[in-house]
Amino acid sequence: MKIAVDAGHGLNTPGKRCSKQFDTNETREWTLNNRIATKVCEILNNAGIETIRLDDTTGKTDVDLNTRVKKANNENVDYVLSIHHNAGGGTGIETYVCNLGCLNGETGKIARIINDKAVEKTGMRNRGVKIGDLAIIRDTKMKACLIECGFMDNENDTPLIVTEEYAKKIADGITEGLFEYYSINKPIEPTPEIPENNKINVVYQTYTNGRWQPNVTNLEDYAGVYGLAVTGVYANLSNGNITYKVHTKGGKWLPEVIDRTDFAGILGKEIDGLMMKSNVGTVKYRVHILNKNWLPWVTGYDEKDNNNGYAGILSQTIDAIQIEIV
Repeated sequence: MKIAVDAGHGLNTPGKRCSKQFDTNETREWTLNNRIATKVCEILNNAGIETIRLDDTTGKTDVDLNTRVKKANNENVDYVLSIHHNAGGGTGIETYVCNLGCLNGETGKIARIINDKAVEKTGMRNRGVKIGDLAIIRDTKMKACLIECGFMDNENDTPLIVTEEYAKKIADGITEGLFEYYSINKPIEPTPEIPENNKINVVYQTYTNGRWQPNVTNLEDYAGVYGLAVTGVYANLSNGNITYKVHTKGGKWLPEVIDRTDFAGILGKEIDGLMMKSNVGTVKYRVHILNKNWLPWVTGYDEKDNNNGYAGILSQTIDAIQIEIV
């Protein structure tokens, strides 16, 4: 399958932001849409479903609707999901299909499952599935829906929709809806529990945008900046040693580095591959492709194995990484 995911609008589209009354940061709608879209793509990718984004994943450009529609149609995707947030003083989640025929057919069935799963996961008010003459769902030639994930000017919704927790819940709901309709098994990643007193922490950081970014421990966050190339990597374990090396875009695999005796990479040269191993536990790691999505987790250490031997797709720039010892 191939699913097109669309984060509505652009970062600086006029008027598309949270009300300052309920969010002092006046978070932009695209920021909220993108966070959910990224999580949706990640979950779908982990289930073996190919995804494409119809918007500008940096948010800098509000890609016009005609361009988005053409991309979906040209890519011949199976489904189009457009993610938005609402305004107008209401509360809750609602989902749109383009006409009455769609509402009463399979398109409406998918939309209802997605909508209801999103409501179930978040506990928000269910505003139901509605008809909307909206280009992104009207002019695409495949089944499509547009989901409004909450209101940016409501005292109940706004404090919730700006949180990471809410984005995760609604992304889980949306993808569960797709899995249910298309009879796809939701991916389950085993995460062996390690007693806290035996927990091995990995601390890592990336060199991005001319400086070393803050350290990250385990999966508390990711290292890197979405939209900006990684050109260096540092890592170490709280107990044990970690060995790693990187592949430079258009270049080759560079020598191994152990802990922070050096960094992996050539500052200023983009990285498109990462390999890691340790003398304790198993390193589980993954990378995010610039302007695309997170790739699946890997645990191997073999530059000839492009399935589980390294993280990345050679020729495609990495902009973020995550690492854990299991």
